[in-house]
Amino acid sequence: MRIPYLLLFILGCTALSCSSVPEKCRYGSAEPIFDASYEKVIKHSFSQKGQLTYEQIIFENQMELEIQQSGCDSIRQVFQFKIPEDVRSQKDDYYKEMTIQFFAYLSLVSDKHFSLHHLGKVVSQHFQEIKLGKSFMMQENYYLKIDRILSVNEAILVVELSSSQ
Repeated sequence: MRIPYLLLFILGCTALSCSSVPEKCRYGSAEPIFDASYEKVIKHSFSQKGQLTYEQIIFENQMELEIQQSGCDSIRQVFQFKIPEDVRSQKDDYYKEMTIQFFAYLSLVSDKHFSLHHLGKVVSQHFQEIKLGKSFMMQENYYLKIDRILSVNEAILVVELSSSQ
């Protein structure tokens, strides 16, 4: 079961190691995970400030996603999915279910992104163990944290992947 978790992070590690950064940086600079060439992507932007990158994507189903990545000696990817409705009354399970659905969709963008479905699988398999706002160790040195930012008319589902707590 450890292999699928590694596949998810291989995507991240690949994205973080593909650029030229001084050798003292273990993973290098982050690269975009998506781009506008994919059929399901209707709008895409990418910017970098030092070791921190920001990627904004709107998909054909109108899902909005921002990805923040950083990595030098450790990897951190934060996926922020916009939920355009008032979900303040939803229970914690709702956000875990949304995580499963959002990553299932992302895995369909291209063959390159298929490994993202493993993240949803992890959430499904450890549904009761995963608590909002708390890091969950998927395997040694690989952590998942699901949280949310709530407001009256929308919410942000925050899914963080990291190689350290």
